[in-house]
Amino acid sequence: MTIATRSWSMTPRLSRVSEQARGTLGSRRRVVEIDRDSEDSPNRFAVDLINQQLWCWGCDARDPVGNRLVKHGFRRLPPPVGIEAPSIYWLDNSSRSRLVLHAYGVFFGNDQLGSIFLRRHSLRPEYHILSRPSALNWLESAAPEPAHEKATNRAATIALTSRMSRVIADYEQLIADDFGTECRLCDVARWHPRDGRVFRGDQLASAWLRLAHIAENQPDRLWTGVPTPIGIKTKAS
Repeated sequence: MTIATRSWSMTPRLSRVSEQARGTLGSRRRVVEIDRDSEDSPNRFAVDLINQQLWCWGCDARDPVGNRLVKHGFRRLPPPVGIEAPSIYWLDNSSRSRLVLHAYGVFFGNDQLGSIFLRRHSLRPEYHILSRPSALNWLESAAPEPAHEKATNRAATIALTSRMSRVIADYEQLIADDFGTECRLCDVARWHPRDGRVFRGDQLASAWLRLAHIAENQPDRLWTGVPTPIGIKTKAS
């Protein structure tokens, strides 16, 4: 992952937006308190975090000054001619792992563990033996159905969730170091989820580290109340 250093140029309009993001949010927006929310409802915490992160990556791709994803090591893979869809972004985090961003979800693969795919608005990790996407699907309707693995993959799914969370936390820290905290504060000020729950833009790295901690230490709580993740066996199974 590379860092392209440049300053973040603030306009008066963006300055006003960032002031809103710091705490003067509208009545329909509520800032999520990371520690309390992740403890009270870990699965909702994770779903909200994934949804907001996808929005932030969209902001990175659309930055009029330059594509932040590309500047930080992602390869942009535009859709083929005739397909109307956002680009896919691929990051080789190391020689053994990769993070692939779709408009509808996040793929993370590791050569030793396999891969998981997390879809937007869902915390149902889809585990696959393959550590790389079998095909690039720009449209969710073209994505293959998740394979139901016969072998237990609980440990692999937990490890992949944790590692993915730490990779994203590192990326968010790079964004803060490179562009300053104002950058994400402005991005998040334009994020309006239906339930009004938002994470502070300058706390996203901490939120992802918190999710990694939950995956490592309380995985049963993370997936309580949602369908059992593909490839994970419950104690009763």
